[in-house]
Amino acid sequence: ERFIHLQHENKMLKLRQTEETNNEQILLLQANCEQFKDQNNQLTNDLWMSNRKILELEATLKDTTSLAENSTEITDLKKSLNRAMTRHEEESTRTKNQIDELQKRLDHSGI
Repeated sequence: ERFIHLQHENKMLKLRQTEETNNEQILLLQANCEQFKDQNNQLTNDLWMSNRKILELEATLKDTTSLAENSTEITDLKKSLNRAMTRHEEESTRTKNQIDELQKRLDHSGI
């Protein structure tokens, strides 16, 4: 009878030891799970911030591209304006020369 009692007690001790080991493992797994959740939250936040920064940079790039296009348009308009001014100056000079020539003829004709 004593042997059976000791066997039962040994079995109960092993069962209790297994439960304690399981409880320790559960606590360790819960701690790991919390740590992974925290890391996941941090990575999710980092990803959100990175995506936000990407959107900001894309907007800046779009603005810069628009400015560059506007700058190119302005440069083209300046060139066009300079060509037109040169043409008008040449035409004005020709017209003045023609007026001077006509004035000389008028003066020589004595009218």
